[in-house]
Amino acid sequence: MRYHSIQTPDTTVSFGEAVLQGLPPDRSLYVPESIPEIFASINIKGAALHDVAKLVLRPFIDHSEMTDDQLDRIVENASNFPIDIVDVGDKKVLELFHGPTAAFKDVAARYLSGFMAHYTSSGDTCTILTATSGDTGGAMAHGFGNADRTNMVVLYPNGRVSDVQEQQLTHTHANVTTYRVSGSFDDCQDMVKLAFDDPELQELNLTSANSINIGRLLPQIIYYAYAHAQTGETHRIVVPTGNMGNVTACVMAEAMGIPISSVVVANNRNATFHNHVAQNRADFGSMSTYSSAMDVSRPNNLPRLLRAVEKSGLEIDERIGNRDKRKDTPAEKIVATGATTNHDVITAIRNVHEQHGYVLDPHTAVAWHASERDPTDNDLIVSTAAPEKFPGVMERADIVVDTAELIGRVSHLPESVTEIPADYEALKRQLLTT
Repeated sequence: MRYHSIQTPDTTVSFGEAVLQGLPPDRSLYVPESIPEIFASINIKGAALHDVAKLVLRPFIDHSEMTDDQLDRIVENASNFPIDIVDVGDKKVLELFHGPTAAFKDVAARYLSGFMAHYTSSGDTCTILTATSGDTGGAMAHGFGNADRTNMVVLYPNGRVSDVQEQQLTHTHANVTTYRVSGSFDDCQDMVKLAFDDPELQELNLTSANSINIGRLLPQIIYYAYAHAQTGETHRIVVPTGNMGNVTACVMAEAMGIPISSVVVANNRNATFHNHVAQNRADFGSMSTYSSAMDVSRPNNLPRLLRAVEKSGLEIDERIGNRDKRKDTPAEKIVATGATTNHDVITAIRNVHEQHGYVLDPHTAVAWHASERDPTDNDLIVSTAAPEKFPGVMERADIVVDTAELIGRVSHLPESVTEIPADYEALKRQLLTT
């Protein structure tokens, strides 16, 4: 398997080169040359998580650069917390938040850390530069904490993450540097992209831990395959969407042969994918919402998602955001919902708690609301974070959550954060002098 830039398909690199570079020289995105349709011919019902993970990843990594034993060790180290599927009313919820920072990013963070360690075992020190809207930075900071030959640099938008997320971002290991940026996530992401383009920073050996990095995106396919292995059913998958890595991985899972009836791209008020499909626009500016990790107006993975759609059996449904049941809509569609408001989020959290005794976090609530707008009897709701990470939002829904255990996981680490403006030159000065 080789990897190429979306914009420059004639030049290919290995998986390891794509992981270490993060971005290709033309600054688009690396994608695999093909998506192997392996699950169309094998039965994985009842398979364990680590076995599913190896089946997903093996076709994407040549044996010449990683043996089966080496991949096995990475998988065993990464798959050390559960992924649960629970029944909530007439829906199933895929709980991806049982890792160390209580967010779905923990799954891919631990795989990417293993990949980086494998490919830098005899190389120079690299600097991982990443922007976060809340969960990525914490997962990466702790996934790469104390990693050999690795410096981690995280940018996050001031005032746009929860208190628990901020504790995870600012209480870190010695090899992690955190910057609190006076701006939005899009500002942070733009600064990261400019750093990758700057020849004066080449000596830092920059790479990325965002889902820009193919080594973080591919492991996200694992939990969609695992969900099918555990249920043996074909679901409509409802994915709360920000930077679109998660929904891209879902579509790639379908292209690999995992049966999926359709995919609902659940949007908060930023409604990026809805805007792209409905109005052919990709940048409306981001606004702050209760589902802060989804406050993204320029999602990096949109080009990858559109390419994955071409490789899958899915089609984008042009009739998006309708509130009727769309009985005439054929299966195997990607449906983008319209905007879910903060009021909708609170209502969903409160109703699900009162009716089923289950607590949704604000991002899962966006997915739940999207499911309810067009109800079916086979929905799998992707739950991306624990509600304990968002006590302020939970309080608005009249639910009290205990944050002590999550904060206790990082409180023993030293606190360190530097405030900078949303200005690339300010970041560059920091990178060159730190």
